[in-house]
Amino acid sequence: MQREDKRLGRGLEALLPSVEEAPKRAEETSKTTVPALGEEKLRELAESVKKNPRLVIWSPKALLALKILKNTVPNFSISGEASKLLEEAIRSKYPEAWKAAEELIR
Repeated sequence: MQREDKRLGRGLEALLPSVEEAPKRAEETSKTTVPALGEEKLRELAESVKKNPRLVIWSPKALLALKILKNTVPNFSISGEASKLLEEAIRSKYPEAWKAAEELIR
């Protein structure tokens, strides 16, 4: 008897974790350790980031909120604010990775 693929016909929902699964996956990810990569790989990643430090994300709600601020707050920088928010979140959720990044990129 063949196993039925329950993802078929669910569209994008088939690719994204359910609300119940998402926290579980986030906990698993946050437990990964940086040393597992090795020093050579960390240096290689740091060099590639130094050459191209741009990060692209897909978040229509976040973009709209930032554009509202851009149009209502004098001298508001979307890029600057997005960088600060993302860095704070990564530093808080993944402290080992953040510490490694700080040591490799000064």
